[in-house]
Amino acid sequence: MHNRDPQNLQSLEKALDELNTSYRTRRGIVIKPDVSGLASSGHHLLTTDEGLLDLLGTFGNGQDYNDLLPNSHLMQIGEIQVRVQSLQSLIELKKEIGREKDKAVLPILIQTLKEHKND
Repeated sequence: MHNRDPQNLQSLEKALDELNTSYRTRRGIVIKPDVSGLASSGHHLLTTDEGLLDLLGTFGNGQDYNDLLPNSHLMQIGEIQVRVQSLQSLIELKKEIGREKDKAVLPILIQTLKEHKND
């Protein structure tokens, strides 16, 4: 999920351009993400020179980046920091959404949370 504040959208558009990003479409059709599209609440299914990338404007019942921020933490990956949703919060969100694919992964997430709490 990305922060849809105007300043971040400008930075995101630039970063996606550097990764040669386009939407996943039929062969031969190239659509590049731009600020106006990235500002929407929808899902953005993208391909980059580094692989596939899914960006979410909102999640669940319309929760956006700022709504989920309090239940996240920073994680260091190599030289960069990324914000990661807490496992407990992810479980709650997947229960709320209730799609079959979300229900299917719930037992694994719940067991992982139990094991993490026992550490």
